[in-house]
Amino acid sequence: MPIDRSIGQYHIGRMNTRDTKTAILEATITLLGREGADGFSASALAKEVGVSKATLFHHFQSLDEIPIAALDLLTSQAMDFDLPEDAGLPELLAAMGDMAFGFLDERRAFLNAFYTFVSKAMFDPRLKEKLQISLNGARAQVRQMFSNHIKDEARARDLSNMVMVLLDGGMMYVLLLDNEAEIRAMWDRFAILLIKEFENENSN
Repeated sequence: MPIDRSIGQYHIGRMNTRDTKTAILEATITLLGREGADGFSASALAKEVGVSKATLFHHFQSLDEIPIAALDLLTSQAMDFDLPEDAGLPELLAAMGDMAFGFLDERRAFLNAFYTFVSKAMFDPRLKEKLQISLNGARAQVRQMFSNHIKDEARARDLSNMVMVLLDGGMMYVLLLDNEAEIRAMWDRFAILLIKEFENENSN
């Protein structure tokens, strides 16, 4: 009978491959948030999950790829919210802002550590490609959300891209400069301007 090894919320034993991989990603989020990038290693992560290092690298080609996959998981969880079918641009922008700043409040330590791996990707073509795939996946999710509520596909694409760039940049500024109130105010002003422009275009 397999031994059920449990550390915190991660229960390894009879889990299938997908469950084990998810447990590794959840442990990565916890470990990076608690210890930062300097405390993130294969040994520390294996201990956090309750598996061997060989199990980690059965699921991931390299240690640096795991935080990117963990961000994918967090992004999917953060964007898992429902809006009424008749929701318009104001409701959508409000939901996106709440999601981004809530994510920042709840996962700031993880994001601080994650950007260490982003900087590595600038000089590692393989890791950079993985990160590009991750970011393109997030963009596609946001674009789909806008497409669900804005009939003009081109307009939905442009708006989703603007929102992604502004929120991503805003989160980085908050992490670097600790100026959340300023960035929140900037986002609110941007949303108002965007809504006015959208309404003006629809009225013409």
